[in-house]
Amino acid sequence: MKTLQKLLLISVLMFSFSCVFSACGDDDDEPEGTSGAPYPGVWRVTYVNVTDEDGESYAGPMPDETKIKLTLYQNGNFIFESLVEDDLDGPSAVTEKGTWSYGNQVLTLNVTEPYAGRGTINVITWTDTKLVTNIPDEMDAGSGTLTWTKSAGVNI
Repeated sequence: MKTLQKLLLISVLMFSFSCVFSACGDDDDEPEGTSGAPYPGVWRVTYVNVTDEDGESYAGPMPDETKIKLTLYQNGNFIFESLVEDDLDGPSAVTEKGTWSYGNQVLTLNVTEPYAGRGTINVITWTDTKLVTNIPDEMDAGSGTLTWTKSAGVNI
C-alpha cells in the first residue's frame, strides 16, 4: 500500500511539474540573468522530499520507475524530460524544449516546443554537482524540494 501511495504521489508530482511549464507567458519579457558555468549539464532528480495537500509525505530517492532529466546547454537552450514508467494508465512521458536563464535564485524556462509557455523554478542551492529546488507553488501537488544531481563530467 505504501508503494502505491508513493507511486501515486510521484505520478501527481510529475504531471503537475510538466503543467507548470504550460502557463502562458508574455514573450516581450526579457529573462533575468545569463547562462554560464557551473549550470550547464545534464541534471537528474535523485531525491524527493514532498508533502501533498492531504498531508501524505515521501522523502527518499526518486523511485526507479520515475525519471526526471533537465539538460541545460551553454548556448541557453534546454530539454526537459520526464517519464513515469509505472503509471496506472500506462507509461507517461513529457519532453519540452526551449531556452533557459538563471538569476536571483530563479531558473527560468521559456518553453518553445511542444507549445509556448514560461516556467520558473525557485533554487535553494546550486553547486557544480548538486541543485536543490522548491516544488513550484502553481503545481498544486503539495510542497517540498527536489534534489538534482549533475551527471559526472557532463558540461554541454
